Amino acid sequence: MKNHNSSSSPLAVITGASQGIGLELAKLFAKNNFNLLIISDTNEIELAAETLRNLGAQVETLKLDLTDMNNVEKVKEKILKMNQPINSLVLNAGLGISGEFVHTDWQQELCCIQLNVISLTYLTKILLPIFLQQGYGRILFTSSILSESPGPYFAIYSASKAFVHSFAGAIRYELKNTEITVTSFQPGATDTEFFDKAELQNSLNGKFPKDDPAQVAEDGFNALMSGKANVIAGSLKSKLIGVGTKVLPNRVMAVVQGKLLNPFFKDEK
Repeated sequence: MKNHNSSSSPLAVITGASQGIGLELAKLFAKNNFNLLIISDTNEIELAAETLRNLGAQVETLKLDLTDMNNVEKVKEKILKMNQPINSLVLNAGLGISGEFVHTDWQQELCCIQLNVISLTYLTKILLPIFLQQGYGRILFTSSILSESPGPYFAIYSASKAFVHSFAGAIRYELKNTEITVTSFQPGATDTEFFDKAELQNSLNGKFPKDDPAQVAEDGFNALMSGKANVIAGSLKSKLIGVGTKVLPNRVMAVVQGKLLNPFFKDEK
């Protein structure tokens, strides 16, 4: 496999890249002659890096917990040390907590908010000046179909993704007179470890067939490369659900999502 030339290949920085959609996105960048900086807090990051190197990419890794703001600063330090322009920034790391809000663990929810909202916002804050200085770039924010409506039993996650989607749209507008594009990436239910980690295996959403993460990632990658404002990614089913969340009233979608996301579905007779 031919290695990329580090001086000529563009750089993509991807958080949450050791598995799932993030890894599939990283594979697409690798196949399209990008160098990579991948960031994750899991032990699988080095295995992911090896997979990407086998696709010909030059890969740097950072094993960091991005719920710690000091670690967010380390991402910028690493990028500056690499001394290479960033072509694409993919802020994909995310965490979900399921259950009735009144009973869920606050510390877990705080980690969810820190990762999905505060870390993502701070990374954008400290890296956007680099894009402006170099005069170009692409940013992909991983939001969710759930960003468009209330998400009972997944309240913090859904609200965090609503923030991401709104934030992406606002930043895109502010950058309209630059060569920097911002894309909100809205996957539906995807076949990754996310459902297990969020304890949604027993929900209807957890039981139903899920989208192929490679297909979802391809939709996101293509939208980023073409500079689209947003993309509802995945299967026709997910795209139709995405359209429904945009046109149906929130009170209706709250009922629908409440049925799909209830993690206690197995207890209902």
